[in-house]
Amino acid sequence: MPALQAGVIDTAEWVGPWNNLAFGFYKVAKHYYGPGFHERSTCGELMIDLNAWNKLPKDLQNIVFTASLTTNSRMPSEYFAKNAGSLPVLLNEHNVQLHSFPDDVLRTMYSLSEDVVAETASEGEVNRRAHDSWSQFRHTSMEYQPLSDLGFTRNRALTLGT
Repeated sequence: MPALQAGVIDTAEWVGPWNNLAFGFYKVAKHYYGPGFHERSTCGELMIDLNAWNKLPKDLQNIVFTASLTTNSRMPSEYFAKNAGSLPVLLNEHNVQLHSFPDDVLRTMYSLSEDVVAETASEGEVNRRAHDSWSQFRHTSMEYQPLSDLGFTRNRALTLGT
């Protein structure tokens, strides 16, 4: 936020409407662009030293696992609900203007990000294997999208007239 206020940067990508509202981004940035292509949702992460993990009794491992799984499962739903409620506040109470990225900008951002991902994938066997696995999953999941999220969203919008 200080860099935006000082004019050091003129744009920022930050979580979503709920966090943007809470952090007061609307005070210095009156244009809201979205959605991007890069982040369907985020997830929390928990890192535990493997030696420390292995020293935990099974019941505590199960508690940590279940708590992490529950938190990571709930967070996208909570953010969806809070973002949906916060966007109208940004638009109607704080005069933020909503914009979509032009198609050519999205394609350029995607192309540039693919270059970075490919470079990272080339930096070792583990990176390559992770990239290959991720790429295959992305391809498979995108083939399913017309019957999943995209299809549902299209049909819901059609039936609600939005």
